[in-house]
Amino acid sequence: MSMWSKRVEISPVGLSEYVLLDIDLLCECDCEKLENEEVLSSECSNSGTYECGICSCEPNYFGRKCECQGDDIVKEDKLASCKKEENGTLCSGRGDCVCGVCDCYA
Repeated sequence: MSMWSKRVEISPVGLSEYVLLDIDLLCECDCEKLENEEVLSSECSNSGTYECGICSCEPNYFGRKCECQGDDIVKEDKLASCKKEENGTLCSGRGDCVCGVCDCYA
């Protein structure tokens, strides 16, 4: 078996029967190829690389679409402003915290 192939045995407790699964792992998706990544993509507010539907933000940018700017301390401050209490849930569980402001679910 290669590094990307695995054999898994599944058996219930108390029975001598089992199922063998041969699994071939996919090690690369088409979207992961360099020619498919979009550097400084508009999908990522021109502040990150868009690959496989996910933004990887440039340094000092954060957020789902790299829409927020600042360092880690600023990020924590912005998250804290979306909580009513110090240990509370972000946006009371009714939305997402985007750059320090609650974006409520519809």
